[in-house]
Amino acid sequence: MKRFIYFLMALLGFGATACDDLNLDNLNPEWDDQVAEYGCPYVNFSLKARVADEQGKAIADIEVSTIQGTIVGRSDEQGYVDSTVGMFPGEYKVLQFEDVDGELNGGEFEPLVLNIEEYVEQEEAGSDSWYGGGFRADLKDVTMKLKQE
Repeated sequence: MKRFIYFLMALLGFGATACDDLNLDNLNPEWDDQVAEYGCPYVNFSLKARVADEQGKAIADIEVSTIQGTIVGRSDEQGYVDSTVGMFPGEYKVLQFEDVDGELNGGEFEPLVLNIEEYVEQEEAGSDSWYGGGFRADLKDVTMKLKQE
């Protein structure tokens, strides 16, 4: 039974290390007031856009993602994307708009890759920790072209 409990504790991340014996104070005096953290850097990113075809008609079910693969959102029936997601810092600078439903909403559209760096504004400051802040982009209208057969 004791081994099973140790197994569960190890599985949940509990260890049997005594940090007092490591004597970390002598490594770097600047580290004295710092706390070790687990995690990775991230930011919150908000996107507002309206996806339309070349005639200005709204397109539903267009998936918006970063080129690294983080899904930002999907356009609704009026073509609007309004979402907030967490991601790695800087990942929001290039977005991909992709027709994921095929012919269902007025035809099949070409994928569109946009560099939106000039539209991104920081709306919340980061912390001294992993949080890099809040960013938003309001792209207004994004025009997608039909695939040529």
